[in-house]
Amino acid sequence: ETKYGKVELEDTSEQHQQHKKAELEEPPCLYVDAALSTIGTGRFQHRVFALCALGILGDATEKASLMYILQGVTAEWGVEGEALGLLGASSGLGQAVGATAFGRLSDRW
Repeated sequence: ETKYGKVELEDTSEQHQQHKKAELEEPPCLYVDAALSTIGTGRFQHRVFALCALGILGDATEKASLMYILQGVTAEWGVEGEALGLLGASSGLGQAVGATAFGRLSDRW
């Protein structure tokens, strides 16, 4: 003890150093499996899963129906070649623009 108060000495033992090293190496996060085991699954998680499944189903339906729509466009209006390819690509472009725009909106609000 000094006139300024107690002085704490740092433990330099090998065991203490190994403990400090292990603390630094452990990730400061909770793994998804551990989090799900802790909170479990309930009604909310089932609803979120169902909504995600409906979104994927809607996307797949849109892509599958595009094939039939493009056949009709070819037969009805005579659109072929590059123009038909641009029609098909515009669906993906619309999804990319919409996902970016609505993703930013959802992050904001």
